[in-house]
Amino acid sequence: MKTPDVRDSRGAERFVASNPIEGRFGRTDVTIWDLAESGLQMEHAEPLKIATQGLVGFKLDEMAVTVPGIVIWSHLSMTADAHGRFLYRSGVRLEADIELFASAINRLAGSGRIRRDTASLERKRKKHVERDQELRSRPVIQMIQAPSGPSPDVVLLVLHARDRLRENANDAIKWYNRAKFSIPEDSFSHVHHREEVLAVWEYLERSIDIQTILDIFMMKR
Repeated sequence: MKTPDVRDSRGAERFVASNPIEGRFGRTDVTIWDLAESGLQMEHAEPLKIATQGLVGFKLDEMAVTVPGIVIWSHLSMTADAHGRFLYRSGVRLEADIELFASAINRLAGSGRIRRDTASLERKRKKHVERDQELRSRPVIQMIQAPSGPSPDVVLLVLHARDRLRENANDAIKWYNRAKFSIPEDSFSHVHHREEVLAVWEYLERSIDIQTILDIFMMKR
C-alpha cells in the first residue's frame, strides 16, 4: 500500500486522526484531531490567546514530534463533549520544521493513524463559493475603521505573519497565488498592499477578514 504523499496536495488536503492524539502546546495539554503540512487543529480545556507562540508536540509509539507554532484562531465549542465539557478549538500555524512535520504526517498516514479528510475539499469549495458571492455583492472596499479597532492580539498576529512572509518571498508568492483565485479579480485591484494583504489573509487560513488586515497595514506602515 502506498503511503499518501502530503506534497501532492500541499495546502489543500487535511488529515484527521483515527483516534485522538494527545499532545502539548507549550504547557497546555491538547488533543489533536486534524493535521495538515502547514499546521493543525487541536482541542484543549484552557483558553489560548491568538498570536501565542509555543512548541506543539506529540508522541505515538516510537515517533516523537515537536515543532514551533503560533495560534492563529481559537474559539470555545458551542456544544459539550461526552464528558459535559466545553472545550476550546484552536488552529496552529507551524513556524518552522515544515519538512519534519510533513514526514511525520506521511508516516502516520502510512500506519493508519490518520486518514485523508476527503470531505475537507468540498467544505472549502462551498466556503469559497459563498465568500465569492459575498465579495461580488460588495465589490468596493470602504475604508471604515471600527470604533474599537482590532484587538492587540489580532494586530500582533497580522504583523507577525506579514514579517514572516516578507522574510520568505517564495512563500509570500505561494500564499498570494492561492488567495487570488478565490476572489473576484477586480475586488481588490485598487487596494494598497494587495499582494501582501491577500498573502497574509491566506496564510492565516482566512481567520481574519481582509478589511481588518488592510486596516492594520494602514495603521502600522
